[in-house]
Amino acid sequence: MNARADIAITNSSKEVSKDTIISLIECKCKDPLDSTDIRKEFGKAVDLEVESYRIVVYHKVKERFKIAAKQLGINLIEFGLYTSERENYIQRKKILEEDLAENLFSTYKGCLFRKTLSAVANNAESKSRLLSD
Repeated sequence: MNARADIAITNSSKEVSKDTIISLIECKCKDPLDSTDIRKEFGKAVDLEVESYRIVVYHKVKERFKIAAKQLGINLIEFGLYTSERENYIQRKKILEEDLAENLFSTYKGCLFRKTLSAVANNAESKSRLLSD
């Protein structure tokens, strides 16, 4: 499907491919982010079989889309460049790179995407066993 994310994190120094990508980070400056965007990103994560998938969003996201992303195993990071924090970053009172790195690291540790897909697969298998009994 030629899925490509903004940032691919790999587990080796070999060529970036489906076999080496373990995590993806997508940056979205679209306002508003909607369910179609989230489903497209979910499809990309499934195609590339990653452990974690994070979307960094620079605009406010509706709560229902944050919940939907989490249910699909996607960590949605609202990075508040639309808030009063923006001025602190511009004036270098806060270091944007440090704050973003902290957010990315904390959401990677949980491998939410892998755990979500495993849970869905286990549920489907349980249902299948019930039908075959």
